[in-house]
Amino acid sequence: MASSRFELLCIVLLGVGQMCIMTGYDTQSFILESVIHSVNERYPGLISKYAGYYGQAVCWGTYMIATIFTPSLLNYLSPKMTLFLGSLCYTLFQIGFFFLNSYYYYITSALMGVGMLLGGGILALVFALTSASGSNHGIYLNDTLNFNSTIPFTEEKERSFSDKEILLMYAAFAAVTIFANITFLVMPSKEVDNCIEGRNKNKTTFIEQMHRMYSAFSSRKTMLLSAVFVNLGLWTSFWLSVYPTTLTFNINLSEKIYLPAIYSVGVGTGEIIMGFFIASMSKRKKDFGLQPTMTIGCSLACLTILLITVSTPVDSPMRPTAQLPLLFQPNRIIVFLIALMIGLADSALNNVRTVICAIVMPDRRAQTFSISKFYQALGGSVLLFLSSKMTIYHYTCILLVSSILATVTFFHVAKKTQKMERKFTVEQLNRNRVPL
Repeated sequence: MASSRFELLCIVLLGVGQMCIMTGYDTQSFILESVIHSVNERYPGLISKYAGYYGQAVCWGTYMIATIFTPSLLNYLSPKMTLFLGSLCYTLFQIGFFFLNSYYYYITSALMGVGMLLGGGILALVFALTSASGSNHGIYLNDTLNFNSTIPFTEEKERSFSDKEILLMYAAFAAVTIFANITFLVMPSKEVDNCIEGRNKNKTTFIEQMHRMYSAFSSRKTMLLSAVFVNLGLWTSFWLSVYPTTLTFNINLSEKIYLPAIYSVGVGTGEIIMGFFIASMSKRKKDFGLQPTMTIGCSLACLTILLITVSTPVDSPMRPTAQLPLLFQPNRIIVFLIALMIGLADSALNNVRTVICAIVMPDRRAQTFSISKFYQALGGSVLLFLSSKMTIYHYTCILLVSSILATVTFFHVAKKTQKMERKFTVEQLNRNRVPL
């Protein structure tokens, strides 16, 4: 009983810490490019106007490299220390916006390579406070951060983030991630029965671990599944960074200051609903987490992409624009609906990735999951590096083709894996059958 309480405590603390990390990072990703663009408009020499995209591309790129060595390093670092050091990198990134400059920004973006509902609340509170005080357009960074700006400050037509908003938002995000740091640091640590990665587990050398990683990389199944993982990276970087940027770059929506908060709440709501739905259906239908969930996730993703395409100005991912969308302007209801569909699709696609990684190579689960993250980071990094040159139509074509290819390859691998599992089960039954 005491062991069960200890395990429950660890689960709760891990969940709270992870929620805080994702609240800080994911929520700020919604507005990062717009924030950087706002700073660049006032202080052109301080940082590139596309640094929001490029910084996240750097983050994805270093994350891609880190996934190769992660299973091996976990052999030497305790899970508790790994969690603490990882969360500390997120905190360093958030703190950098108190003295924003290119060097610190890109370095901490690289370090980050090694819970949304709460995030939406943070954004809404900051926007309410700053709009109530009339401070949306008027505080200089050099007033609070001692920057030397010679650029005259002029009011812009698109939704622009004032220096006070930036400071308040990233102070809140930093506070949330600091809470995660403390949570991971004070987590209890002791051996429990049947622990998968306990201290008593036989340790292998770094070379042996890298050989296991290589064998998993060269497997035909993981090669085929790379299309699924790359698609997940393309999809994630799009909804996390590109689409929310179009909402703030659309000059026609400049008065709707709560759209990023509404978007955050919608995504979080969708993630929760789909999580409960998959859990419920998996109890009733065998293998629901495979082909059925993949069909639901990719179908929702494709429908969402098409809805975004007809309601988003074509060049709004790249720059502030007054251009009209193909069919209609997004309002609060449409943005929430799109965000809800994104959350539903993202939860389904991530669930599929987790399930297939667990069963496709049972003796290489840690390596297979790291490989999935490698390809995901590769897709996300490439997309974000190209984002300053791409219109909404480019994203539509890339994501639709990628989703279809991912579905086809996933079904192929899933069917072969299920066939092998059934064959293994029959062999086991025949082996255990008692002769008459």
